[in-house]
Amino acid sequence: MQRKVCSDKDQGMVDYQPLNAPSSGRLVTVEPAISCYFLALGFIIGLQSEYIQARVARIHNYTLPNNAGNGTCLTNKSSEEYILQQEIQAESSRWLMYCTVANLLPSLFMIVIIGALSDSVGRRFSILLPLFGQLQTLCMWIATVLFDLPLEYLIGAMFLQGLTGGPGLFIASCFTYISDVTSHKSRTLRIVIGECVLMSSSGIAQIFAGYVLDKYNFVIAFAVAAAISLAAIIYMSLPCLSPETVDRVVDNSPRSFKSRLVASLRGIKNITVNTSSQYRIAFYLIMFMVFTFSISATGALLLPIHFLDEPFCFSYLLSGYYTTTLIFTPGIGLLLSALILKRFMDDYCLLHLGVMSCMAFLIASALAQTATLAFVGAGLGIFKAIFAPACRSFASKMSSAEEQGAVYGCLGFTESLGMFLCSLILNNIYSATVDSMPTFVFWLCAGSCSLPLLAIGYLQYKSRVKNVKTIACCSSERNVPGINECAPIN
Repeated sequence: MQRKVCSDKDQGMVDYQPLNAPSSGRLVTVEPAISCYFLALGFIIGLQSEYIQARVARIHNYTLPNNAGNGTCLTNKSSEEYILQQEIQAESSRWLMYCTVANLLPSLFMIVIIGALSDSVGRRFSILLPLFGQLQTLCMWIATVLFDLPLEYLIGAMFLQGLTGGPGLFIASCFTYISDVTSHKSRTLRIVIGECVLMSSSGIAQIFAGYVLDKYNFVIAFAVAAAISLAAIIYMSLPCLSPETVDRVVDNSPRSFKSRLVASLRGIKNITVNTSSQYRIAFYLIMFMVFTFSISATGALLLPIHFLDEPFCFSYLLSGYYTTTLIFTPGIGLLLSALILKRFMDDYCLLHLGVMSCMAFLIASALAQTATLAFVGAGLGIFKAIFAPACRSFASKMSSAEEQGAVYGCLGFTESLGMFLCSLILNNIYSATVDSMPTFVFWLCAGSCSLPLLAIGYLQYKSRVKNVKTIACCSSERNVPGINECAPIN
């Protein structure tokens, strides 16, 4: 009679030691690179719209007014000056859309391919590649400002950055590295800390970028960002500071690279097609959760625009404070989650908390009628940022060491695709309903939060059923010779 021995794999969770252990005991690994990358990215996000708008205004022989202290509803909408401003804003938004699309489309595929390839060629390669892409983009911004180059050059630079994976690949690769050097118990905490570094660096950069631009000029501001990006490249290039976590045979021949690429694509197929039905269902549900949650995240980006209109009439200064609140409030929630909540809550509870916080934030923002209530709504979203790291940690724990790159690559692709498609759809919905029901898109996003809640509930139910079966299995095997202990229950 054959006996079934209980194991971690039976429970859907796989714990493992790092593929290459030298950095497994370090408290700081890729966090400095994450901080530098998003400091530089925050400069780009904070400056690109201002520079493009200034260039477009110069083409129209118009100088944009500095009305940061005035409410936007006070503008005389029947004047020729206002009509010209609207035309400049529309043209600037088109250029920004071109840059965004040029960056996102190639990066969608590179996230999956390079992310999976990192399982064989190493994590440092997949981290350094988007860092070099960011540096070349910043150099092109500097050259465009210095030599007054056509804006088409910026679209080309953003396309090249997309070919290097962009922020999506960088995030996926960094969290894959963290998964390599952490144990099962500490992984969620370390991913939460990494996410906190990411958000705080991006928020600080956007504030600091405005200060540098106000005191100096665009060239100095982009040069500072380029220097920060170069510092990240130096840090990740030194093996003593960032040891490789993947054992690999050094072979740079074209045939070897092709075979590794084929093996990496096969790894994606394995986790999406060839694994057990139980694993596939769980992984597809996680991807579904990431995609649907990106709807709410994208809808939140419309709130600063919504609050510029009546009855709020935010000034540009107050709008800047609100945007800063949207960035830093979730960062505080991440810190609280890392330091306190993780001690008492498992991954399922953290996922529920993140989704419900986001839903409360969207509902309160849709109901708000004053600036005070708008800021209260932003405060209710304090825990919404915990969803992404908890989701990454959950997917990582249920996969083996050799699958981490493919897993994070697929998650990065799903998140980027969701935000790209949703930004196009939600912007059109908001434009169509802004006159009749301007809060409709926020109610829609709040309603979409119910979908990941149902998926989390299903996964939690299946986990409890599995734990009951594991306890029964361990009880039946307790007196069998050669089996001394049962597998831990996760």
